[in-house]
Amino acid sequence: MTNLIFELNRESKIALGRQLINHLKRQISENILKKNDKLPSSRSLAKNLNVSRIITLSAYEQLIAEGYLIAKTGSGTFVSVNIPETPSHKSHNYTGPKWFKPQARKTNDIDDQDNHALYDFSIGPPAVNLLPKNSWKRAWRKALDQSLIGTRTERGGVLSLRQEIAYHLNRSRNIDCHPDNIIITSGTAETLRLISKAMAEFSPITYCEYPCFEIAEQWLSDNIRPINIDENGLIASELPQKTDQPTMLFCTPSHQFPLGFRLSLKRRNEILQWAQNNDALILEDDYDSEFHYDTMPLPTLKSQDETGQVVYFSSFSKSISPNIKIGYLIAPDNLCEVLKNIIFQEHADPPYLMQNAMAYFIKDGALDKHIAKSRRHYGKLNKIIREKLRNLPNSIKLFGLDSGIHCFLSFEKFPDQLMKNLAKKSFHLPLSIDKGKWHGFALGYGHFEEEDLKQALVILRSEIEKLYPEL
Repeated sequence: MTNLIFELNRESKIALGRQLINHLKRQISENILKKNDKLPSSRSLAKNLNVSRIITLSAYEQLIAEGYLIAKTGSGTFVSVNIPETPSHKSHNYTGPKWFKPQARKTNDIDDQDNHALYDFSIGPPAVNLLPKNSWKRAWRKALDQSLIGTRTERGGVLSLRQEIAYHLNRSRNIDCHPDNIIITSGTAETLRLISKAMAEFSPITYCEYPCFEIAEQWLSDNIRPINIDENGLIASELPQKTDQPTMLFCTPSHQFPLGFRLSLKRRNEILQWAQNNDALILEDDYDSEFHYDTMPLPTLKSQDETGQVVYFSSFSKSISPNIKIGYLIAPDNLCEVLKNIIFQEHADPPYLMQNAMAYFIKDGALDKHIAKSRRHYGKLNKIIREKLRNLPNSIKLFGLDSGIHCFLSFEKFPDQLMKNLAKKSFHLPLSIDKGKWHGFALGYGHFEEEDLKQALVILRSEIEKLYPEL
């Protein structure tokens, strides 16, 4: 039975019965009340609306007569299946205040899910079909058994999840940290926003890889300085030898975003020493370090950090799904306390149930098994790319296949005509770079099926051969 609550204006010149009829007609014509929906009894509706039953009974009788409702003896009153045709209802014009006229902002949307291309090389989406559904459902059932009655989540996030993440990072990334230094966030973008807010009063200079993760540039843009990269990652020698004001460095050492390079061990040591010498804070985004191929993973900066100069953060967007909206960071004590207070004041805690479900998913060993299975699958896709795009012209380089689930196709000049030709072949290449000496586009491949990826790369290579005959 459908519950009906209407606002009847007792000061209007329109009779209450007519108002009720108009309300019911509108809801039926707009399909809010659907065919065969059962309406409350005239007595029940009268009580809900605080009107005489004569009003509701008369309204029902009128609508039955007009063909909108039908009475079934012993069953009640229902919306008719043969509703009279009515003029189309004019939709509301929700344009908002006239003064709100924001300027359109150009964005490089790396996760455009509205495109309908056959070959979508967006960076980000993992192979969500690999998620073990039974283990995931079991984790949620356990989470649902937890009482929702009580105080808010502990500052920093659900303790059991922080404990499981600490254990997971210790065995998978050799990071030894206490759960109290872990903060649960809703992902990398939120982590960067929180850090930006915590640092605002100190106005630090922020050195950033160039090119850089676009969202990091947005949140850290107040006083940002680019540092070039090469095939060994961020060029540490370009960092200033001495700085006397608050300083931060943002980097993606395990798989540089978007070019895909790994920061060499020598430069990792140089960056850590630079941070100590300048009392600088390193923001280490370890976003897809779980996946590496034919090479051993290099140590994280955090695992080598002995003075608390590194804020390490990641999320489950690549290992499980971007829809999880759970990330985490490790921060030194003083910064950790500030970040926890910001989250508490803004009620910015990620959903309690999701945190608990993730804790059970990790504790049961399901995350480790899922990552191992995903790594095998991505390894096959990685091998397909290596085979299909080998022996390219000397002017075209393929970077970033040592780890992660995206790579970068680099050209001497920006391949504008190639991208136009590929668009006609139903390719979606949302992340392109034309900065400094870097020209080309990224290929996110984690979400592809093997045969679809092969087919896409055959087309890509064919289009390259047309424009670069030296192949």
